[in-house]
Amino acid sequence: MPPQAEVDDRAQAFGSVSARKVLFGTTIFISAFLLFQVQLLMGKFLLPWFGGSAAVWTSCMLFYQLVLLAGYAYAHWLASRLQPRIQGWIHLALLVLVALAMALAFARWGTAILPSADWKPQPNDQPVVAILRLLAVSIGLPLLVLSATSPLLQKWTSAHPATATERGPYTLYALSNLGSLLGLLSYPTLFEPLLRLRTMALAWTAGLAGYLLLCAVCAFHAMRSTRAQEAVEAQPESGAKPLGLWFALSTCGSALLLATTNWLTQDLAPFALLWVLPLAVYLLSFMLVFQSANFYRRRIYHPLLAVSMVVVVWLVFHPNTLPVVAQVICFLLLLFAGCMCCHGELVRRRPDVSGLTAFYLTVAAGGAAGGIFVGA
Repeated sequence: MPPQAEVDDRAQAFGSVSARKVLFGTTIFISAFLLFQVQLLMGKFLLPWFGGSAAVWTSCMLFYQLVLLAGYAYAHWLASRLQPRIQGWIHLALLVLVALAMALAFARWGTAILPSADWKPQPNDQPVVAILRLLAVSIGLPLLVLSATSPLLQKWTSAHPATATERGPYTLYALSNLGSLLGLLSYPTLFEPLLRLRTMALAWTAGLAGYLLLCAVCAFHAMRSTRAQEAVEAQPESGAKPLGLWFALSTCGSALLLATTNWLTQDLAPFALLWVLPLAVYLLSFMLVFQSANFYRRRIYHPLLAVSMVVVVWLVFHPNTLPVVAQVICFLLLLFAGCMCCHGELVRRRPDVSGLTAFYLTVAAGGAAGGIFVGA
C-alpha cells in the first residue's frame, strides 16, 4: 500500500484540480448568463426612449454581435501572441478598467449601466446610431470582457494540465451556451415580472462584481502556472484551417436565426417576447452539439431540415393552412434543424487546441455577417 503521505498528496492534488475546474466552469457560466441578461435589460431600458420594439431589439442584437466579435478578437490576440503570464496581467488590467468605469458611471448616473436622461436621443438623431452609441458608453467595456471570457478561459484550461478536461475544452462552450440560455429565459419569466428596472440593474452590477473577482482568480492561476507556459510554447500549430467553411456555417446559422425572428415577430404573430423563442432554439443547438457529438446525426437532421423547409415554404404562400401556434412551431422546427446542421458540422470540423481562439473568432465573424446580411 502507498505511504499515507503519498495518499494525502494525491487527495490534495485531486481537490485542487476539482477546485480549478469548478472555478473556470463557474466563471464561464456566469459570464454568459450576465451577457444575455444585460442585453435584455438594456433593450427594455431603451424602449421608451426610441419606441418600436423591433428597431430597438435589432440594434441591440447588432451591437451584441459586434462586441462579441471584438471580444473574441481580443481573446485570440491575447492567447496566440503572448505568454500566459503576460496574458494574465493584461486581462487583469482590463478587469480593473471595467471596475473603475462602472464605479465612475455609478457616481454619475446612480447606476452603473443605465444612462441618465441627458443621453436621451434628440429628434434629429438616427435611431440605430443613437442606440449603438448609448450601448457603447453604458455597457461596452463590460460586454467586451464578458465576451472574451469563454474562448480565453477555454484556452487557459487547455494549456493547464490540472484543468484540462478529457473531452477537451470545447465542452465548456456548451456550459457557456447553457448560461446564455438560462439568462435569456429567466429574464422575462423571473426577473422582469418581479423587479424594477433599477433594481435589476443594481443586481446585475453586483453579479458583474462577483464575476470580475472570479475572473481575476482565473487570471492569477494562468500566470502562476509555469507548466502552462511551457505547454503553450511547445504546442505545435495545427494544419490548414477551414476558415471559409467555419465562417459560412456560422453565417448561415445566424442568418437563419434573424430571418426566422423577423418573420415570426413582424409578419406572422407580433406577440410580445416571441423573439425569445428563436434565440433560445439557436442557443440550444449550440449547447447540444458542443456538449456531445452524439447529439448531431446527419441521417436525422438532414431529412428533418428538408421536410421542414418544404412545410415552411408552403406556409409562407398559404398562411391560413394552419393555426398561428402550429405555424410558429413549424418555423422553430426549421430553425432548430438548420442550426443543428450548421453547428453540428462546425463541431465536426473544430480544430485542436492550437486553433481554438481562431475557430471562435471565425464563428463570431460569421455570426456578425449573418446579422448584417439579414438586417441590410
